[in-house]
Amino acid sequence: DRGVDVVLDEEHSVHDVAALLKEFLRDMPDPLLTRELYTAFINTMLLEPEEQLIVLQLLVYLLPPCNCDTLHRLLQFLSTVAKHADDTMDKDGQEITGNKMTSLNLATIFGPNLLHKQKSTDKEFMVQSSARAEESTSIIAVVKMMIEQCEATFMVPP
Repeated sequence: DRGVDVVLDEEHSVHDVAALLKEFLRDMPDPLLTRELYTAFINTMLLEPEEQLIVLQLLVYLLPPCNCDTLHRLLQFLSTVAKHADDTMDKDGQEITGNKMTSLNLATIFGPNLLHKQKSTDKEFMVQSSARAEESTSIIAVVKMMIEQCEATFMVPP
């Protein structure tokens, strides 16, 4: 907030940065995928698979420009993280341990912070738990698709 560069050292972990990013996204006055478009985003998962991406592409262009730009950068980053999820071998045959952060894991962590109707109290959360579980599954599916189809999501559909 002060415009000063932050130096991350051994004292800070990637988990600290991820927690800060999630908190920033969660505390925005309106979620990145706006409340106004919440139902439309959720309902994309009810469509045929070949229609889902087209509808997501159109919905992204209904977002305010700042949200759209921020979402694009965030999804590019999450897509890059997901590409390093699996263990690989380097050129010398040494195993490089993956980060285990698949697009599903990332969508599970970040989805509820990107797409939500309202900030609810603990009491509301308990009362609506079964309906919220179904919606959570849809939220995760939407964000997972957006991570996996990151570049295509921001193209104008035919």
